Amino acid sequence: MRRYRAKLAKQRKQISEQRVLERSRRTLAEMRRREIGTAYDEEADVQGLDSMSGSDIDTQMDHTAAVTGEHSEKDSEYETVDSQEHLFTLNDTDILVEKLRLWAKKHSPSHSCIGDLLKILRMWFVKLPVHSRTVLGTKTNFNLEKVAGGDYIHISIQHALPLALKHASASAEQLLQSPLKLQLNFDGVPVFGSTNYSIWPILGKVVAPVATKVFAVGVFGGKKKPHPFNDYLRALVDEFCNINADGGIFLEITNSSVPLIIHNIVCDAAARASVRNVHAFNFRYGCDRCKVRGDVIDHRMTFRDLHAEPRLDTDFDKPIESDDEEEYRIDNCILRDVGVGMVSGHPVPSRLYASCVPRRCT
Repeated sequence: MRRYRAKLAKQRKQISEQRVLERSRRTLAEMRRREIGTAYDEEADVQGLDSMSGSDIDTQMDHTAAVTGEHSEKDSEYETVDSQEHLFTLNDTDILVEKLRLWAKKHSPSHSCIGDLLKILRMWFVKLPVHSRTVLGTKTNFNLEKVAGGDYIHISIQHALPLALKHASASAEQLLQSPLKLQLNFDGVPVFGSTNYSIWPILGKVVAPVATKVFAVGVFGGKKKPHPFNDYLRALVDEFCNINADGGIFLEITNSSVPLIIHNIVCDAAARASVRNVHAFNFRYGCDRCKVRGDVIDHRMTFRDLHAEPRLDTDFDKPIESDDEEEYRIDNCILRDVGVGMVSGHPVPSRLYASCVPRRCT
């Protein structure tokens, strides 16, 4: 540890000396420009000074200062103007930060690109932020809630949906044609390869009467998937119930409330089972579309009955005790409270429809 600290201190000292030397080279180049009195390439002159040592630069600076002292009256006027411009530049850092923020929003560079640019600009503007998050104004303090075994933050539909409609350039005439149809997605995303920590974002997208880009409604993070899943969905369902109670979501574009409905929920098989609170797709009664009973053949769950009774949305309105024979449902899903069909509201990919046609699972 001591060796590491000593090595780190030595590196910091070398970097500091290198910065001082670079500053001295640029100061000498500026003094030479004033001495000559003509415009020339400063960078080329600085490169020509790279081979000089610190003592040589100090000697040269003293000599140049002595020569330029003969023209003290003219130079003092120039130096006064130059110092005022330099002082204005340093005090104008806030404007530069705002310009950088607008540039980043327009061209969408990576955070590492912005960080490298800041390192270069800080050679002249020492008051500039060090990190790209400061320039972009990225929010870092969030009010997290302990929900379903992890941390959860609810961004809300009220905040995210109007912004998505604005970016989609939706007009008031389009939004007033019919209720807004919202498509939702739930899925887990691993964040780090060294740990089992993952995030479960709640993503939304308006699919009619206009189409928007995907936006986040809430984000859950934890070492395991949300459990119980209804607690993870509680904030979304409560907000949706409040929107329906108010007659819809208020939009500044229309200056009125527009009805909002959940059109469907798109998930993969594993996430769809968690959302609906049913057993996984490889369970004995795991088919989402019919009540076929599976058999294990060669270590695989196989569904051979092509004429099984189809599942209906109304089957999920029955008490769970009535499903003991099927052993399919685990718990009730609170999405039923906002009118989401547990069968019709969860479409499956088209390639699976083709394989389910003989079983009447469409």
